Amino acid sequence: MSTEYSVKIKSSSVDILPKGWLKVPFEYMAENISVHIEPDETDLEVYVGLEHLDSDSLRIKRWGTPDDVIGIKLHVWPGDIIFGKRRAYQRKVAVANFEAICSAHSMVLRARPKNVVPEFLPFFMQSEEFAQRAVAISEGSLSPTIKWKTLAQQEFIIPPKDEQRRIADMLWAAEDCIVKNEKLVDETEFYNKILMKELFTKGIAHKEFKNTEIGKIPKEWGVVKLKELANKITDGTHITPTYVNTGIPFLRITDIQSPSIDWVNTKHIPLMEHLELTKRCKPEKGDVLLSKNGTVGITKVIDWEKEFSIFVSLCLIKPKHDLVNNYYLAHYLRSEGLEQIRLRGKQMTVTNLHLVEINELLIPLPPLPEQKKIVEILFKADDTLQRVKDNINKIKNLKKMLINQFLNDGLKTTVSINPQAIQLYETQASE
Repeated sequence: MSTEYSVKIKSSSVDILPKGWLKVPFEYMAENISVHIEPDETDLEVYVGLEHLDSDSLRIKRWGTPDDVIGIKLHVWPGDIIFGKRRAYQRKVAVANFEAICSAHSMVLRARPKNVVPEFLPFFMQSEEFAQRAVAISEGSLSPTIKWKTLAQQEFIIPPKDEQRRIADMLWAAEDCIVKNEKLVDETEFYNKILMKELFTKGIAHKEFKNTEIGKIPKEWGVVKLKELANKITDGTHITPTYVNTGIPFLRITDIQSPSIDWVNTKHIPLMEHLELTKRCKPEKGDVLLSKNGTVGITKVIDWEKEFSIFVSLCLIKPKHDLVNNYYLAHYLRSEGLEQIRLRGKQMTVTNLHLVEINELLIPLPPLPEQKKIVEILFKADDTLQRVKDNINKIKNLKKMLINQFLNDGLKTTVSINPQAIQLYETQASE
């Protein structure tokens, strides 16, 4: 049950604020719901830990069960806000839409509806102003944590309630667009996997098939070990190099996960160290990179001329281009190749690939012209998926821009929405 809270606003504060705006302590907006609960003494079926929350996302998309954890947890009710008080720089704020227990490294916060529109509060907590303040008041070095007593007294400037409602309506609409597109991503990825499976086992317009070590494939195809399709298969340096501010780019798994390489934020190593590393492992345009440690199965065809070196977590494959299309190979390795190793080792998950295993991978090999046609089909599927992901990023950036515009620009003028933001929002909402 929410308790009432009122605050007296100093006239000196009111004089410098637009009409209806208030400067208030955070406890004016929210109360801390600290109801302790033991996981083994509850009938609730859902546990939400900080590991289940995504940065800058208000939705809870995954969870565990009370059986997964021990120790005192917090009771959370539908509509409550779960705020990660530990490592606040991770920006974890989510709204519960079910009753559950949650990590004691969280705060369970509930809006005070007499003072603030409940739907507005979670977006306020996603603002730069709140996020920076949360980091600033965190205590501790190894695992910085926020105390409710400290957060409660932090003063913030908020708009009048009618403005809060208008802001909340638009931002929740943007949030719904994000959810819709995320579901579309999941569906597209699912169908893309089916498409790849079909193309790598049935090819294009084949009628006759044969049994092989990797299952049925078109009669005209061959099955070849990867080492027979490559001039060289190796990995990056096994020793952490010397990092410098400017030098030759040094790529790791995190650098090949996006459609394009972010050269500004890659690590760099000295030129002489790079030249020494390339005596054993020299990446070149047309080669294929494959992640083999930690997050395995990510592939990237090197389609640039820029020189770089790689870490041990990446495997470098130099294809024989007269036998295999490098993009065909990259697509197969990231889909069926990993599954082949999993089945061979009878493992549910694969966290490390060894060069010996990679060399022995079996590749279904159509004639080059058919490989090219398969690649063209997969490119179109990849492009469709990437467009949906780009839409999500646009909406997220729009939402972030709107949150900060509403809360910052409103102090200078009457809150209005950037016309470009309106156009972008309407475009995304209609897709």
